[in-house]
Amino acid sequence: MRQEVEAYVRLLIVEVEKFDPLFRNDLICSGSYYEQTRIGVPNEFDYMINLTGIQLLCNFIDGISDPSGYGRLYPLSTDEAREKLHAYLEPITQCVSSTKVRTQFYKLLTSARALVIRQEIVKQFKHLKFEWTSGDKRCGTAIHAEWYGSQYACLTIKIDVVPCLTVYRWPRTAKIACPLAKPEFQIIARSPKSDQSHLWRISTSRTELVDFLSLTDERKDAYLILKILRYINPYENRIENVIYTSEELLTSYMLKTEFLHEISRYPQRQQWINGGLIHRVASILKRLHRHVQHGLIPSFYIENYNVIDGDDYARLRSFEIKYVRTLLKQVQEKARMIDRKLIRSQTFSASETIEPNLPLRLRAVTNNF
Repeated sequence: MRQEVEAYVRLLIVEVEKFDPLFRNDLICSGSYYEQTRIGVPNEFDYMINLTGIQLLCNFIDGISDPSGYGRLYPLSTDEAREKLHAYLEPITQCVSSTKVRTQFYKLLTSARALVIRQEIVKQFKHLKFEWTSGDKRCGTAIHAEWYGSQYACLTIKIDVVPCLTVYRWPRTAKIACPLAKPEFQIIARSPKSDQSHLWRISTSRTELVDFLSLTDERKDAYLILKILRYINPYENRIENVIYTSEELLTSYMLKTEFLHEISRYPQRQQWINGGLIHRVASILKRLHRHVQHGLIPSFYIENYNVIDGDDYARLRSFEIKYVRTLLKQVQEKARMIDRKLIRSQTFSASETIEPNLPLRLRAVTNNF
């Protein structure tokens, strides 16, 4: 499945580049499938499309005057840069507009999809069949396809593709040292507000992928449990005729961020194994509940950056709090049950070590300890 999905996306972005050479690109894999943390069927794939053509003509500045987690993209002071990027510049700031680049990228992607689906080359895909429906998201357009195979007879797949640029250094506002051999981060064509299209959002997805692949199973289990809890406790609410699901109320990135904070706070292996695992999960949800109440989840990687989407939070706050509280109560009850079992097993184990020839009164005193 992975090979066919990647082949399809690569085919599309090759056509994007043919339509407009300025949008020359390469592919960056990201998301839960590649982090090996996907829960349920493999029906979602995430890709960042690195716009190397634009990248070579620009310089990214994450200055102190801009919101933390964002920065500005300036064209280089060359005739080539000014000529090729003229249509994408903001009239006042003369920065490269994230909105204009994003809009043009998806126009090119739509044209590429139309071309590829019409071509005979589409027949090279043995199991993947294509649909025209797509759902626009804040940070990318989801391409839908159907998978027909022996393991999954009929599975609808959502493929998220997000335009980005790579900056070959570490963010100025980073809270931790870069774990990569060669520092880099991505900037995504998304601004915090519609009237701030001169700003680009900093993304540490590449670093997160490396960090998650290096996690021990004991720690990763806690994150998987959080996602399983969300999976087995579906939740929906309707706001102004829009239905929000549990994955939209409690996003994977919210869970991931709180999980990474927990690892930093509890670095010892023994704090994550046996009975400690359920307490780590409860601790994560307890902190998440507090953060959602305050409307602030601090980024693990970027200083003074709030992971919670400000626009969505105002509408979803009460539902998010209620949903997290429900999950927390479940886990806390499970933790109490495990603690009771652990105490009983320790008591039983202690009784087995008592000297058989001790007087009865001494045996009773020993059991109390």
